[in-house]
Amino acid sequence: MQKLQEAEKRAGSLAIFGKITKLREEERDDLLNQKGGALQYLGTMRAMAGDADGAAQVFSWWRQLKQPEVVNPEARTALEKAIPEDAIRAIVRAARTRQIVILNEAHHIPEQRVFAMQLAHELKKIGFEYLACETFDEKIPVPMPDGHVSTSTGFYSKEPMFAAFLRSAHQDGWKLVGYDNMIGSEAAETAEERQRLRELGAATNLFQRVFEKNIKARVFIYVGYSHASKTPAFQSPTTFAWLAAHLKHQLNTDPLTVDQSAMFSYGNPKAEHPLYRTAIEQQNVNSAFVLKAPNGNYEVLSDYRGRMDMQVFHPDHSKISATGRPEWMQIVAKLKPRHVPADLLPSSGRRLIQAYFADEGTDSVPVDMVMVEAGKPAPMLMLPKGNFRFRFEE
Repeated sequence: MQKLQEAEKRAGSLAIFGKITKLREEERDDLLNQKGGALQYLGTMRAMAGDADGAAQVFSWWRQLKQPEVVNPEARTALEKAIPEDAIRAIVRAARTRQIVILNEAHHIPEQRVFAMQLAHELKKIGFEYLACETFDEKIPVPMPDGHVSTSTGFYSKEPMFAAFLRSAHQDGWKLVGYDNMIGSEAAETAEERQRLRELGAATNLFQRVFEKNIKARVFIYVGYSHASKTPAFQSPTTFAWLAAHLKHQLNTDPLTVDQSAMFSYGNPKAEHPLYRTAIEQQNVNSAFVLKAPNGNYEVLSDYRGRMDMQVFHPDHSKISATGRPEWMQIVAKLKPRHVPADLLPSSGRRLIQAYFADEGTDSVPVDMVMVEAGKPAPMLMLPKGNFRFRFEE
């Protein structure tokens, strides 16, 4: 709650964002420079507090402030000729001949962590054994030795769906690995150099913590955005390359790289990728899919085209259901609604209501969270099977 309040204060009044479509280009540029970072932070904290819809709203504003992505004419033609395939089945089939699978995410979209959890469950069945996640604290080479997801496990894993992903991975027997290199890159004088050192250090950590022990180890790596890009190709330790390109060079193997950070709904078509709505309406598929080209390869339609191998399209499940929560929580995550206990509802102001597994302590990441405001209908908690206890933060 404190972090969310800090993010709200940093973002300030949000009224201006209701007028984005009326702003001139230079006004949007100025607003992005002034509040772009604050919007990203607010969106991330809203997602962590269980407000997936609010997070998507904030990032839809951020997307509308940025210059629209220019659609590659080849991508538009490719969409017309492609056919959909179930994303999980297609990725697993392609992964059978690969040593490394790298999947990215948009950090503010918890639904994508549900997809990662489902994919990890299937990859484990075909011999993948190490799961490396960007969230883990780099100072802890072997996270969660007892399977407990605490608030100190990592930054992004404080969000309930990420915690559910990690609990599931532990139950499936994955060997968890921390690899990110934020500390080692902090001394850099420029943002570009900091990013170069981060990618190089991340690849080095993975090599030392996994591949030096077993050069043939099969690894699923869960990252944010462009870390999964194989271009620019590695040239030398002093030139820039993303994590995927480093691993391709160091191990002489071609990682299967999958984007899911571009083709999804923000709940606002004006913020979506220009080809997203066409793709989901054309394919008329109700679960995550990839697009297969006539030549047997897979299509990537965003600016990751030529940089990643596959691209996941998430159907639009952003609509708010009768529970007061996005419908993907029932359709995709298979969670069940439960009313907030009446004795926890505030008589004034607002409260962050948190549900925990009954046998976990207060240092655990909640199973779900909802913000409740006095005098307004309370969103329902969305929970898996189990016994729970509840607490709140003012």
